[in-house]
Amino acid sequence: MVKSMTGYSRRRREEAGFSLSVGVKATNHRFLDVQVRVPSELEALEGVLRGIIKDRVTRGHVEVTVSLERAGPGELQIDEGLLEAYATATSRSTRSRLRRRRAPPWPTISSARCRRVTPR
Repeated sequence: MVKSMTGYSRRRREEAGFSLSVGVKATNHRFLDVQVRVPSELEALEGVLRGIIKDRVTRGHVEVTVSLERAGPGELQIDEGLLEAYATATSRSTRSRLRRRRAPPWPTISSARCRRVTPR
């Protein structure tokens, strides 16, 4: 088991669609102080990383930084049937509301009411 250490390491791994980078920086410290920074997509790994470090290091300040980068823009897929259903429902709802009110769906100056406020 390592008692204490000072050092730095950074590794990067590229796979299809993403790249993962992990950096570890350790300095001497009287007690064990672990600091882990991970992106929100990998928050579940934070506890695992802390456990691995605590199993192998008894003292020191250890910083672990993980970054995840997606390679290129993700392909956007549109569900055209669902989009058409939303458009139809919105159009139908707007027409129905206009028929009932016989007024535009946005406020106008003539529709605004003024109210006198008296000071207390």
